Amino acid sequence: MKKLIALLMILAVVLTGVFADGGAAYTTNVHVLLKGLVGPEFLHGVVDNNMLFSSKTINGALDAAGVTFSYGYKTNNALDGKMYMAVQNFTNIDPNKSGTIQIKEIKIDGSTNFTITGDGILIFDGFTDNNILNSRTIFVKAAQDGNGADYLGGAINNHKANAPHGNYQATLTFKYVGN
Repeated sequence: MKKLIALLMILAVVLTGVFADGGAAYTTNVHVLLKGLVGPEFLHGVVDNNMLFSSKTINGALDAAGVTFSYGYKTNNALDGKMYMAVQNFTNIDPNKSGTIQIKEIKIDGSTNFTITGDGILIFDGFTDNNILNSRTIFVKAAQDGNGADYLGGAINNHKANAPHGNYQATLTFKYVGN
């Protein structure tokens, strides 16, 4: 009986592969194939020092000179979509106060000739997969007085000269719309 148990143990060890060589190759070269995936990346935001930020506060936006900032994107994947900027006029944000100041002028890369749709002002139409920072310079100027027209071509009724005292802010919202 002891011999049978010893024989069964030896067979169990041999059959479980304790003495197997693991399939090692007896050649001079062994190769390991490493694989990975670079997924699609699309980043967009306000450009500051060649970096993209999801938000930015620009003080002095009611000054007569207006304000300028850059908005951009970086992608490694060509996209057919569009980037729009929705614009809201300046509103008084102080508690229990009201007031509006219209935006008189907007320029995209120095031009007032841009497309406006229900989604806003067209900033980018398609995105190149060059993996570098692509940007546009955006200029915004608040109406200082009632002269001229606002950026939409309408009459300026609410301007800095007739606005109630207080703190005002305008919001520009950037939105990607796919095709």
